Amino acid sequence: GVGRIRKELPLLLKKVQAKRPLVIIIDGIDELVRGDYDESDWIPPTLPPHVKMILSTSSDNFPGFSSLKSHLNQPSCFLEVPKMTSSEVGGLSQNILKSKTRKLSDGQSKVLQDAINNCPLPLYVQLASHMASRWHSYNISNETVLSNNIKDQINSFLTLLEKCQGVNAVQNMLSYLTASKHGLSDSEMLDLISCDETVLDEYCTHRQLSIRRAPAIIWTKLRKELAPFLNEHLVNGHLLRTWSHRVIRDAVMQRYLASESQKKKVHQFLANYFQGKWAGDKKPCPRGKGVEVSMDRHVQPQPLKFDKVYNTRKLEELPFHVFHSGDSKFMKNYIWDISWVCSKLDGSDVFQLLDDIALARTAEPDNTDLEMFQKVVQLSAYALYCDGNQVFSQIHTRLRSYLDGKDASLYPKLSQIVNQAQNPPITNFLPSGDCLVQLDEGDDDEVDEVTLDTRKDANKILNGFYRIKGDMTHMVSIATLKGEVKVWNIENQTTVRTLTGIDMPRDVRMIDDHRCVILCNRALKIFNLDTGTLETTLKGIMNLQMPYYGIQDRDHVVALARNRMYLNIINVSSGEVESTFKVGEDRFLNSLLVSENGERCVCGDETQKPSPLLVWDLNARKLLHDFRIAQHEFKTKMSAISKDGNYVVSVIKEVDDPAPNFVIVYDLISGQLFKKWKPVSNTCCVDISSEGECVVNGCE
Repeated sequence: GVGRIRKELPLLLKKVQAKRPLVIIIDGIDELVRGDYDESDWIPPTLPPHVKMILSTSSDNFPGFSSLKSHLNQPSCFLEVPKMTSSEVGGLSQNILKSKTRKLSDGQSKVLQDAINNCPLPLYVQLASHMASRWHSYNISNETVLSNNIKDQINSFLTLLEKCQGVNAVQNMLSYLTASKHGLSDSEMLDLISCDETVLDEYCTHRQLSIRRAPAIIWTKLRKELAPFLNEHLVNGHLLRTWSHRVIRDAVMQRYLASESQKKKVHQFLANYFQGKWAGDKKPCPRGKGVEVSMDRHVQPQPLKFDKVYNTRKLEELPFHVFHSGDSKFMKNYIWDISWVCSKLDGSDVFQLLDDIALARTAEPDNTDLEMFQKVVQLSAYALYCDGNQVFSQIHTRLRSYLDGKDASLYPKLSQIVNQAQNPPITNFLPSGDCLVQLDEGDDDEVDEVTLDTRKDANKILNGFYRIKGDMTHMVSIATLKGEVKVWNIENQTTVRTLTGIDMPRDVRMIDDHRCVILCNRALKIFNLDTGTLETTLKGIMNLQMPYYGIQDRDHVVALARNRMYLNIINVSSGEVESTFKVGEDRFLNSLLVSENGERCVCGDETQKPSPLLVWDLNARKLLHDFRIAQHEFKTKMSAISKDGNYVVSVIKEVDDPAPNFVIVYDLISGQLFKKWKPVSNTCCVDISSEGECVVNGCE
């Protein structure tokens, strides 16, 4: 809602950096601030650096303009778009006539020029010139008349189209176009008029159709006449046509869809089409004197899916038309049917679902179920935009505890959906318990390491969880500030072992199912989790900023030296360094990966340019590969190695190129570049699995 935008928009805008400046354009702010909805204070009165905002209105006489002007309090930022000059008006008019290869007589030119001088608006010039392009030299004066305003000129244009192409054809086709949610494709328009008896009968007055289907020429001719006033736009891969100007759409609405009964009739017709009512079946065709003949209209079917691809046109248009047709089953079929909601989220997106919920709320504004469902979908919008199948886990997690103890009669529909979410039809991750702790009022949503020790609840924070090899029931947690390590039974969420008095535990690596290496401040220590005792302190101090280490086998730990110039192989039992290997003089390593089988070690070198990726054979203690790519540097903090040591994946960035970073995979056996993938946005993290033959890539 507005309150959330008012609070969060300034915070988001502050994150904009100089390297990626932001320009926000809101075209038609008067559509957002109008009537009783006179709130404009969500627009920031001042903007942070690197952010610009451009707002436009059709005029300054809408109700919210004075409050908007007062809120921004910067008269100099309000600019009126100047009217077109006579030369610009004349040039635009001549270009339109030239594009249609038309030339007017002197008298006709004067009529056109006088008209556009009276109303020098771009849309009026287009309309008037388009009308004038149809004049002939032999037309008498009362046939070359132009209206003196946009609205009348639009109606004159529509009257002319009706005269040339038929009243029913023009009225019905423009009604379908205007009533659609996002517009219509050419094939959809042909399907619609093929099922429209009034259009077909009008066209067939002097013609005979071999099949009961509208010829393409009916729509093609009208579309050609309307071309200057239609927009083409892609919606989920479909090329749709809709009005280019709101004023034309409003004029068509007023002319053809003014009555509520006419609107419902058109929306019902469109709903029937997107439900596939006439696809594959013959539609009755009246033949007079009460006789009906069924004839196939050859319209495309409207299944929910075409094989494995969702029918997005049906998902987006059908609920809209069902609602506006006045169907009482709208909410039952398109809001509370969880299978439809899943399909909508999976085949369309969460914002289209929110549109449907908003429609339902206009009909039942006091419906508590609807209000709560809208809030849940809004809160879950980011997750559902990424993957609509998360709707079960989102509803279950957000509502299960909330509805416990509540009067079920207040939320009958949501209670039913929560019960369904506990046994989803597809695999979902559902939490076994409530793991989220509510932050105190005034706390930030994120806790950073700098302020961690100043928080009153710092001792309660668990800042790391780690799996135990071969054990699916237990995990290890660390609480750095409290100096505590715990072993948890994750099935019943209870602590089975607690180690206290540990010096700043920062990381854990499991050696086997009961021994682990814990990074304690800057030292590596071996602990036995079964007995809760310290077994060994490994020799050496870790680097403060890059305390990287890994497990080679049950007896050895690989650790990056304090000076980051070499690697140590340390014996687990004695704590002594068994061997050291170094890349070269004055070369500093900035990462460390050890394969789970202990055979390969991969490090990044930050000294040499372009920065290489170094691969060692840990058993032979020798350097295998020194990967380099000209004009590229490896982002080795975002890398991973497969368990078998056969593959490494790393993020790489082209030097001095603003393009997003990308992902490469190397085959460590052959030493060759195996795969390269360039996603459309920067990668934040990666992981790799040889067994799964996949790389998992997290993008910004």
